[in-house]
Amino acid sequence: MENAQSLGKMRNYFFETRKPGYWQNTFELAQIIETILPDLLGTHSTVKKTMLQIKGDVVKTVTEFPFEMEVAPTQNIEVTKTGSFPVYLASYQKYWDKAPKEYKDNFEITTHFSNDSSSKLKAGEEVTLTAKVKVKHDAQYVMINIPIPGGCSYAEKRNYFRNESHRGYFKNETAIFCEFLPVGEYSFEIKLIPRYSGVYTLNPAKAELMYFPVFSGNNEMREVKIQE
Repeated sequence: MENAQSLGKMRNYFFETRKPGYWQNTFELAQIIETILPDLLGTHSTVKKTMLQIKGDVVKTVTEFPFEMEVAPTQNIEVTKTGSFPVYLASYQKYWDKAPKEYKDNFEITTHFSNDSSSKLKAGEEVTLTAKVKVKHDAQYVMINIPIPGGCSYAEKRNYFRNESHRGYFKNETAIFCEFLPVGEYSFEIKLIPRYSGVYTLNPAKAELMYFPVFSGNNEMREVKIQE
């Protein structure tokens, strides 16, 4: 029984290593399928379609993936799976944290300004906001949210940076999307112009897996001062 469980985990490892959704080449694909297919089939002659059965306060049959649904905290559900292939299931809860603390179990992220690490900026002088991300485990489909302090606007909105698939420049933050980030450290830069003097809140920057947001990391909240 223990060997069967170990073999199942080894088989699932090959599914998890399909970095961008496929294996590296045709030869590797053929070798992996030849190795794991008999175990997947078991005593069946064909692959059984994967299906999720949801019962309880919500009743639903799921056959198309990816699938996402919301339930109230008071609802009780039971999920069972049938079929040949594994299904990766994640559950999480969103809430507003008024005093966020630094969290760095999966990603370690810090931000600083190019001209002053103490977060004191001068109105009218272009500055670079740099986010440094330390990836502790190989990560696929990563989203990095870097808040923009009030009183600042973008000096430029470039795209096509190394390691990035896309950038979205929004009024309150820059969202950066990366298809795959191996273990290591990465820097992401945003060009800003401080415009209005005052003291502003700089919300925490955050890195997370897009499809498994429970795997995340963020830094602390702090203040930014813009002087005349």
